Amino acid sequence: MNTPTGQLAIKDIAALANVTRAAVSNWRSRYQDFPSPTPQSPARRPLFDLQEILSWLKANDLLAQDAATRSVEFSLKATINLLRASTLEPINSTFLTLYLLALHKQAATTTSDSWQSVADSSTTAQLHQAISDAPVPARHLPADAPAFVCEIITHLPETLAPDLINGFNSLEIEDYGQAATLTIDSILGLGGRGSSSEFGTSKSASSALLVNAAATTIKDGDTIFDPACGIGGTALSLSTRGTNLNVIGNDIELVSAFIATIHAYLADIPATFTHGDSLANDPHPGLSAQTIVTEPPLAMRLDREIQQSLLAEAGIDASTVFSEEAFVLYILSHLAPGGRGYVLTGMSTGYSGRSTQFRQALVARNALEAVVQLPQGLLSYSSIPTMLWVIQSPEHSQEASVLIADASEASQPEAHIGQWLTELRAGIDASIPTGKISLAELITNEGSLVPAQLLRKDRSSQEVHQELEQSSTQLHDVLELIHSAQSAEGEFFEHLPTAAAVSSLHQLIARKIISRQRPTRRLNAPDESPETGLQARQITSRHRGNEAKIVTVEKDTPLLQDGDIVLPRIGTSPAWVFTADGSRWVAPLGFLVLRVNNQAFDPHYLAACINASFNEAPQLGLPIARRELKQIQIPHLDIDQQREVARSLEKLNDLHNQAEELSKLTVKTMDAAINVIRYGSSSR
Repeated sequence: MNTPTGQLAIKDIAALANVTRAAVSNWRSRYQDFPSPTPQSPARRPLFDLQEILSWLKANDLLAQDAATRSVEFSLKATINLLRASTLEPINSTFLTLYLLALHKQAATTTSDSWQSVADSSTTAQLHQAISDAPVPARHLPADAPAFVCEIITHLPETLAPDLINGFNSLEIEDYGQAATLTIDSILGLGGRGSSSEFGTSKSASSALLVNAAATTIKDGDTIFDPACGIGGTALSLSTRGTNLNVIGNDIELVSAFIATIHAYLADIPATFTHGDSLANDPHPGLSAQTIVTEPPLAMRLDREIQQSLLAEAGIDASTVFSEEAFVLYILSHLAPGGRGYVLTGMSTGYSGRSTQFRQALVARNALEAVVQLPQGLLSYSSIPTMLWVIQSPEHSQEASVLIADASEASQPEAHIGQWLTELRAGIDASIPTGKISLAELITNEGSLVPAQLLRKDRSSQEVHQELEQSSTQLHDVLELIHSAQSAEGEFFEHLPTAAAVSSLHQLIARKIISRQRPTRRLNAPDESPETGLQARQITSRHRGNEAKIVTVEKDTPLLQDGDIVLPRIGTSPAWVFTADGSRWVAPLGFLVLRVNNQAFDPHYLAACINASFNEAPQLGLPIARRELKQIQIPHLDIDQQREVARSLEKLNDLHNQAEELSKLTVKTMDAAINVIRYGSSSR
């Protein structure tokens, strides 16, 4: 038996000793005889010689009890670390390692003696020749795969080849599938970050979510297809969810398809992986699959010809599609009758205006079974929130509707997605908000398919009245504790009216009841001197302060007037009514200025409604939530009622300013009052 060689990272040493990384770092500082990093080791991520570490741990009686049984794992990691310390791209290091493992397996399971030539290689040139002469190990691996490996080898340092081969010669592998998984996780693992993390690993949450979702509909003997499979992790994981499954994957990147093929060979999984552009030149034009899964590239623009071809083949009428929608169309054209497709997309697919027609067409054709909104952090390479789209062949239902679920606040969605989908389909209560919307409701909602927004429920009249009573009582109790506060007399709201009708802010603007003022444009060009413009103070909050920025704007810029409503587009910042003070004030870009043109509406009442909880900006996957005028609702009251409500709210606002301790209760009472106006009518 050969002596294991290679290098260990600090985390590997910690695993050998069954301690934390901090403990290993402590040993390095405390013990002068602790092995030094290897000469070529990166300074920020030091690597240590395997044999030196083993000797030191044994001498200090620090080896973990299971170290002997995990010797193959540590030896393989040590060998992999030789490549990690080189300048090879992580994806190429992965392919080279897996290819050598495949040759190693070929020698162990067949009569091939090709590994002997590899084992005898002591130079890069000899290794290059041995790989060229060896038969291709995996059945579905293309004949040009050895040439690809040889190209990678040419970039290896000359001194690395013998150490690398010695490392592989020392391995006594029983489970090659486990060795393949360990290789991928070690090189392309989540800890690597960067561009390599897009390939996913056995720990990939997005892959686990797709697997657990698709497993709810897989039947024995089904064909499973991933048209953008990457290194094949999702497709290979699905191979264990049934018997006699026909697993097929395709990826546009050649090396990714190679890795998937070798992984399948090492794990003894009968799967086929191909290389090609699924959208532009479909490698599987006649394929019909019962289950299709994919995590497509996000928000990529496609050639117009490709878009039109996909739309025509799927029978969907839409003006334009991006990469996520394109893969949905591709899935539709390859789904077998009764089949399901599971697609992970960004949030924009659910709300973007350019995709409105696409979403409505899917629902109209009964091609969309469900949409599940997911939390941030699911993807290994991005923190953006995502959505799961469950596509179905149109034969499933005659009702043009779609199931929706909001898991945006849920933890570990990958572990629970199967249960949620099962509950959704059965129509039973789930642990997350769920529902169902019709095509008519989708169109009424302007085509938006954002579950968190659609599942925001109206509140009952009894509930909002009780909330107002409770918050008012709590506020009185706190006031009694503040001796310096002015006594509050009577009820905060007497004869509070309720609204029988509601208009959106957009509708009020269209009817010219409210006008939207032209945005401020600052003068920044070289020829735009202060003489060509107007100097004004720039307001950024209700509290102006004494150090407001002086800006130069166009001379015809509309200045803020007394009673203007200043509305930040950022959804968490409140609107307020501007009070003139004799100075020139303008609002910056990113702020809306609304001017009331009709005496039938009170600006203070409008501002209060804008700030109400039922007008809270929806979370659409953007870094900052933004208000949409079409979504802001204004309950109708007559002007006297508005002013009375506004006066009452102003009293409460004064109380809020008197003491910071009252802040939360005051805001709650104000919101409760507006909720009564919005939801409190017994005729609703």
